Amino acid sequence: MQMRKRLEQLLLRKPTSVLGIDIGSTSVKIVEIAWNKGRALLKNLNIADIKPGIVSEGKIVDVAGMTEILSSAVANSGTTCRDVVTAVNGQAIFIRELPFPAMEEAEMREAIKWDMEKYVPYSQDSYYYDFATVGPGNNLQEVRVLVVAAPHDAVDPLVATVKGSGLRPLAIDIEPLALFRTLKKEENTLIIDIGANITQIILYQNGCPVVTRILPIAGNRFTETIRSALDLEWNEAENLKLRQRNLLQRLDSNSEFTTLHTQLNLIVKELARDVRRTVEYYQMQNRDAIIENFYLTGGGANIDNLAPNLAALLDDVPVLEHNPLDFIDVSSSFDLTYIKMLAPRLSVAIGLGLRGGGV
Repeated sequence: MQMRKRLEQLLLRKPTSVLGIDIGSTSVKIVEIAWNKGRALLKNLNIADIKPGIVSEGKIVDVAGMTEILSSAVANSGTTCRDVVTAVNGQAIFIRELPFPAMEEAEMREAIKWDMEKYVPYSQDSYYYDFATVGPGNNLQEVRVLVVAAPHDAVDPLVATVKGSGLRPLAIDIEPLALFRTLKKEENTLIIDIGANITQIILYQNGCPVVTRILPIAGNRFTETIRSALDLEWNEAENLKLRQRNLLQRLDSNSEFTTLHTQLNLIVKELARDVRRTVEYYQMQNRDAIIENFYLTGGGANIDNLAPNLAALLDDVPVLEHNPLDFIDVSSSFDLTYIKMLAPRLSVAIGLGLRGGGV
C-alpha cells in the first residue's frame, strides 16, 4: 500500500519549474517560473529575435528555422528545465462565448461538436477545439459556454518546434488566458496588448475572455513614424521610442507640439477609437457589462506617456501600466531596473509559466 502511494505521488507530481515560451512574430520570449511552497519565482529568462519568414500571421511556417532559434534561446537562458507551456498566437485562434441549453458535459460536448461549423471560420476537420462552461445564461435553462478553436496548421508546427528543441510540452494554451493569470484578481477588465506587428484587445467578464480583437496598430507603426520623421535607422528609432522621455507628448501638456508629436498622437487616437468601439459594441449587446480598469501591456506599452494619453481619450477610464511581476518573486541574479522595464514584454510568457503551477 505504501509503495503504491509513493508511486502515485511520483507519477502525479507537478514539475517544480516550467518554461513559459511565447513565440511572437519578431521574437521568442522564454521565462522559467520555479515553484516553492506555492510561491512563484522568475528564475531564468531569455529573448531571441526571429528572422523574417519564419513566422507569418501568427503561425510558424518554417519549423526547422524556428526549432534552431528556440533551441539556441533555451540554451542561452541558463535553464535546465525541459517542461514547457506555450501558446497559439492570438492571430490564429477563434474565441467566442455562446449560449447553450443547460445539459450534462457529455451532452454538451456532443452538441458543440455538431454546432461548431456554425461558428468557427475554418473548414471542417482542419482545427482543434475545446470549451468550458463559464456561467449561467440569461435564464435558468441556459448556460454561457466559452468555445476556443485553433487550426491544425497553427498548433501542429508549434508542437513540432517544442519537441524538436528537446522540450516536453505540458500544455498548449491561448494568450488571453495566459495574460489573465498575471492580473491581481480583477475579473472584469480590458487588456491592450501591444506587440510588434499587432495589438490584441481582450475584454474579460468574470475572468473569462469574452471579446478578443486583433488590430494592425502596433509597436512597429510607432517606430516607422519616428524613423521616417527623424531620418533614422530602424534600430535607432526603436531605441529612441523605448527610452526617450516625452517623445509622445502628453495631450494635456502646454508645450508646443512638433510634427512628430502630432503624428504619434494620431496613432494613439486611432488606437483609442478602436478600443472604444470594441467596448461600446460589447456593452450594447450586454447591458450589465462591467469594466473596472484598462491595462496596457506588451513590448509597445513602454512608450512614455502612452497610458495617460489613452486614458484621456477614453473618458479618463483608468489605463494602468501592467506589471506581470506584481505578485511573483524575482531571482536576485537579475537587475531589477532592467527586469521592470522588460516586464510588459514578458507578460504572456510569465502567464504561461504560471500555468505550470496548476498543471
